[in-house]
Amino acid sequence: MKNIRNIVITTIFLLTPSFAKAVQTGVEIPGEGSSFDNFVDYMTSIFSFALKLGAALTTMMIIYAGYKYLTSQGNSTATGEAKEIIIGSLSGFAMLLLIYLLLNVLGFPTPQ
Repeated sequence: MKNIRNIVITTIFLLTPSFAKAVQTGVEIPGEGSSFDNFVDYMTSIFSFALKLGAALTTMMIIYAGYKYLTSQGNSTATGEAKEIIIGSLSGFAMLLLIYLLLNVLGFPTPQ
């Protein structure tokens, strides 16, 4: 039952942008200072924000994990948690970069 639910949610998530492409948004994104006339520009701006936020969060999480690792005093549980935080933050940022690469390969506009 969970697999069917996941497949349905994934299908809806993947098809929604193609249905919404024709929608005129006219919505402003905070910090961008302009309104958008189409869905592609809107999503490009959101992805640009996500890249900046992802880079900042990755940096902060690596600093936090490094601090946790240094103050663990040899405690294997704390060092293991610190390593998991580093691996998790780097893999999350790697996913953002892979999405950026995929958008470039497919020819979609990407944030500059």
